[in-house]
Amino acid sequence: MSGAELVLSVIGAVAAVDVAIKCGSKFVATCSAFKNAEREILERVLRINNRWYRTKSQLAFLSRVWSTLDREHQELQNQLLANLVSALTIADSKASSFLAGHSKLGRKEKLKYVFLKKILDKTIADLDLWQNEFDPSWFLILKIGGQNIDKELNVNIQKTHNTITTASGIRDSIRDSPQQTVAVLLPKEDLDGARFDVLPYSSAKLAQRVNSTSWLILDPIRSESLPDFQQMHKTVRDLARRLTRTDPLTFSLLKCRGLVVDKAQLQYTLVFKMPDNMANPRSLRSSLNATDLKHSLSDRFQLARQLARAVCSIHTFGLVHKSIRPENILLFRDNSSTLGSAFLVGFESIRPEEGWTRLRSDLDWEKNLYRHPKRQGVQLQDRYIMQHDIYSLGVCLLEIGLWTSFVQYSGSSPDRTSQGFKFFDNVPDSVNTADSVKQQILLLAGEELRTRMGSKYARVVETCLTCLDEGNEDFGDETEFQDEDGVLVAVRYIETVSCSIP
Repeated sequence: MSGAELVLSVIGAVAAVDVAIKCGSKFVATCSAFKNAEREILERVLRINNRWYRTKSQLAFLSRVWSTLDREHQELQNQLLANLVSALTIADSKASSFLAGHSKLGRKEKLKYVFLKKILDKTIADLDLWQNEFDPSWFLILKIGGQNIDKELNVNIQKTHNTITTASGIRDSIRDSPQQTVAVLLPKEDLDGARFDVLPYSSAKLAQRVNSTSWLILDPIRSESLPDFQQMHKTVRDLARRLTRTDPLTFSLLKCRGLVVDKAQLQYTLVFKMPDNMANPRSLRSSLNATDLKHSLSDRFQLARQLARAVCSIHTFGLVHKSIRPENILLFRDNSSTLGSAFLVGFESIRPEEGWTRLRSDLDWEKNLYRHPKRQGVQLQDRYIMQHDIYSLGVCLLEIGLWTSFVQYSGSSPDRTSQGFKFFDNVPDSVNTADSVKQQILLLAGEELRTRMGSKYARVVETCLTCLDEGNEDFGDETEFQDEDGVLVAVRYIETVSCSIP
């Protein structure tokens, strides 16, 4: 147990939030002493102030609703708070030591500022990493029932950070009967005359409307019959409404511009905006198949964290994805990584987590590879739950770690004969075959992946792949996750997957 964790365990839960707020406020006050420093220092201080304004707003809300959280959710928050206090204490100590040794700070003190820049840059990076770990568990609070959450979200909402406003909108959108009406339906004519570009190995495509310089991402959802189309309407409309509320960098989900409904073609099309300061999307499958894409292990870890965050976001919105695979993951070029930033699309099978689900599927081997054994075959054994998405995530994380594609293509069609890993002897049509494939995947995770990405990453992948096994210590006992709001399984997921990726 770290020093910060020991202190927080002694002083109590809500007080722990107060300690974190005091540590952050003290560090911001220390940074204010650099007001006469050069421009590059002032820019860094401003970035720290902006980050702290957001974090402080979230912590204040957390303090007010603490008693509403389940014990395990509180324990997760305590761990994250301890990490924050530790990072802020170290940063404040270094900044204060710098001030003590340099009492006169002017714009001409160039050499002195080199060390200070390193301190502030490290702090900004640490705060960003912590925020990315904290956000999923904080937004998960929105799933908890009860009027107290609604009441506290609206405390001085006009004077707080826009993250609270976003949370309030998401909270409303996941109600059975939202109070705020969000119009998402777009006329089919909106895309008339548009220029379209395909995205290789993905059902999503790009569109540029007439007289527009910006690009949109189109994600089609096709139905097999009119009854299926009609049954999907509310789910797809609600998904579009929820995705209009998202911040792409926070949720790793694209922001939705609207929904096009084409009854004649039995198709819905989600229309997404291009994320700010990002361009040139490509599917993860395309990237995995590329032979000239040089990158670092840090890029892979970042990609894995973003994908894990996207899966958590889907479940925070009260949905299950049901089709997590590299074809449905888009990577956008940015300045933070050679691989780019990852966003989850491909919502053709989206369903409410407690809603209706089909107990029938297909025999497509390239899709079955990412499905849990009990979710394969024409007649399925189990109703779809969050853990099935976690299993699919595990297969994707394995591919990312090995940086090799489990599916090769001949033209636009998957080619089973050319795959590098011979998972299937024939088209899987039985649970025995599916279980055999799972064991091969687990063997890769336990051996080859461990040597390439390290034991910690390999353990995360193994946890995902065995999340429905009786022997899994984290997910094996389903009786632990029978809470009314469906929060506990997501808390466990954040603990063992999202926060455990290096």
